[in-house]
Amino acid sequence: MNSELDELRRLSSHGKEYLLELQRRESERTGIPSLKVSYNNVFGYYIEVRSTHNDKVPEDWTRKQTLANAERYIFPELKEYEEKILGAEERIASLEGRLYSELLVRLSRFVRPLQQGCPRHRRAGLPQFARRSGRHGALRLPRRR
Repeated sequence: MNSELDELRRLSSHGKEYLLELQRRESERTGIPSLKVSYNNVFGYYIEVRSTHNDKVPEDWTRKQTLANAERYIFPELKEYEEKILGAEERIASLEGRLYSELLVRLSRFVRPLQQGCPRHRRAGLPQFARRSGRHGALRLPRRR
């Protein structure tokens, strides 16, 4: 129904798959078999590389943190992904709210005609309405025993 909402939901629900693919691709590109993509609240998403592989780290990676036996890095693609994923849930809620409001506005023009049409259905009676609806496949009521 809405391509932006579909993309945000895909991003939100398939984020781990993307990160695993990114990890595989970067490991293959750099020759670092043990690199890991991880997340924490302080640095966000990062790639952790054991100190034994520091010589294989590409120049486009930026060092963010040094640990006892490893280094943590970021690079542009990972940073862009982080910005997308962290804002996705908030944008989903906002977009859903807006779309729902728009739907209500569009449907509001049908409320009055439906309200005005109701007395005719009441005069016809519920059993007759149910039979007509059933003939058209709209409603199936259980038979009385």
